[in-house]
Amino acid sequence: MDAERSAGEIVVPIVVVAEIERGRIDALTKAATAEQVLRMQERMMTSRQYLSQLAVRPFNRDFAKEFEKLKQNKRLARIGNIDLQVAAIALAARVKVITRNVRDFSRIPGLQIENWT
Repeated sequence: MDAERSAGEIVVPIVVVAEIERGRIDALTKAATAEQVLRMQERMMTSRQYLSQLAVRPFNRDFAKEFEKLKQNKRLARIGNIDLQVAAIALAARVKVITRNVRDFSRIPGLQIENWT
C-alpha cells in the first residue's frame, strides 16, 4: 500500500473506473428515448461524483509485470483481462480485492479476496 494511503482506505483500480464509465457511456449512447437519455445521463453523473470521492490506483510497471505473469498462467486463461488487471494490482500492492466474483478471483494464487455482499 502506498505510504500516503491509510490502512483500511478503499482504493479503486483505474481499470474498474474505466469499466464503470464504459458501461455508463454505452447505456447513454444506446438510449432510445429522451427520457432514457436523461436517466442514463443522471446515472453517469452520479457515478462520476461518487468515483471522484475515492482514491484511484493507476496501473504502473509493477502491476504490469504481475499482469504479464498472470497472463502466462494457462490455468487462468478463462479469466478476463480486466479481472486479471485488478488481481495484478492487488497482488503487486499486497492488498485485498473486494468482489462478488469469488469464483474467478479465488483461482488466482496468492490473491486475498473478500465478498461484502
